Amino acid sequence: TIKLVADTNNKSQIASEIINMSSGSTLDLAGNSPLIGTINASVNNDGLINFSHNSDGADDIVTIKGTYHAYKNASMIIDVDPSNNTADLLIIEGDVVGRTKVVVRPTGSGLLTAKALFVSAPNDDVSTGAYFDVFRMDGDAREWYSLYENNKWYVTNDDTSPSGYGTTDDDEDLVIGDDAYDYE
Repeated sequence: TIKLVADTNNKSQIASEIINMSSGSTLDLAGNSPLIGTINASVNNDGLINFSHNSDGADDIVTIKGTYHAYKNASMIIDVDPSNNTADLLIIEGDVVGRTKVVVRPTGSGLLTAKALFVSAPNDDVSTGAYFDVFRMDGDAREWYSLYENNKWYVTNDDTSPSGYGTTDDDEDLVIGDDAYDYE
């Protein structure tokens, strides 16, 4: 487990070239709320990115300065506040590749009245396949979905919209190279 810990101003950062997250590993982004964090690296995710801290708002923002590649076991847990239509936010400054399974944890009751942004990738290459699929909703029997629009992914209660674009091979295993930091 890697924990992104905030300073007294709720800001933190990790510096590396590449972070390889193997199956069973966790990148814990659930810090003091709101957490504003930066990962000065590319992330190869075959584990879990966890934003959820179950104690306060859906207001954490973490930026990955490099690319994000999701592998076979890639997943992410986010907090969503239905009353304010907000979610924890992952900003990816590079390309996004692969399929990430998203678990949504509501911080309150009710449904969203508007879509809530949870991933923004302004420099993403749309010729590569990328998906963030809501596959589980903790503590809520209703169905929630992800919506892809213009390099952004949203949580929504509307099931008529696509969760990504292109094609992706989500059976790919992470192969760790010598030039990376590996976390298990």
